[in-house]
Amino acid sequence: MSNGAGFVNILACSPTLSSHFAAFAPHSGAYYLPSSSSPSLPPAECQPARSPLPILSFHGGSDKSVPYDGGAGSGRELPHVMDGWLADWAGRNGCGARQEDDEFGGDVKHFSWTCGGAQGGSGDLVMEHYKIDSMGELKCLLLFISGLFLPLFISSAHLLGRILSPTTTAAYEG
Repeated sequence: MSNGAGFVNILACSPTLSSHFAAFAPHSGAYYLPSSSSPSLPPAECQPARSPLPILSFHGGSDKSVPYDGGAGSGRELPHVMDGWLADWAGRNGCGARQEDDEFGGDVKHFSWTCGGAQGGSGDLVMEHYKIDSMGELKCLLLFISGLFLPLFISSAHLLGRILSPTTTAAYEG
């Protein structure tokens, strides 16, 4: 989480390293903005090996260490998750309008995009994001493990379906 998810973003942005992975799934990422004293990877320098690049992400809406709305992080500024980090990836992936669904009584927001010419429907989503409004970083992870793991695993299988062979995809879709 946090810095580990930020590192996943750096891997996804690398034209060399991103070619070794089918998709990326960061959780509660600290995607630090560049500054003069502490350079980071600016959006313009993010050059993934292919586009669209599948992204499945999760973040707690009440996360205090990596605020969803951005702001002060551990020494550096953080972007807004939806309007900053995800918007950058949606642009990079050539995504259309995002879709939003409420789940679990409205506490969980599921956002999805079709990107780069994908036609939509099951198996064609390229980007998905889950925001758990009432949860912080650790609680979000616990909810993910105890309550959302299976639905998100199924969702990630659909996300990967467009880049896996038909034989492998059939195994995921059961």
